[in-house]
Amino acid sequence: RVEKVRGRSAVTRCFAKYPLKIIVPSKVGPASSGAVWLYVLTYGGGIVSGDKISCAVTVGDGCTAAMTTQASTKVYKAVGSKCSEQVLE
Repeated sequence: RVEKVRGRSAVTRCFAKYPLKIIVPSKVGPASSGAVWLYVLTYGGGIVSGDKISCAVTVGDGCTAAMTTQASTKVYKAVGSKCSEQVLE
């Protein structure tokens, strides 16, 4: 969740569990942008057979957020009938 705190966009709630990790660095880009940055990472460098990743992000009125990954997300070959899923809301 991104909300205004002391006139600036700030992450006020952030939760992730394996295989997902979210990093919110304190200093990214020009301070004048006022944007909060969220880096979404996966352990092992990609989505593997059976992973189910779901992200829900709420950005409040007047807030700015940028959500990205370190690099392109790799999707590895499925094993048997174990499908993978990734959802961003």
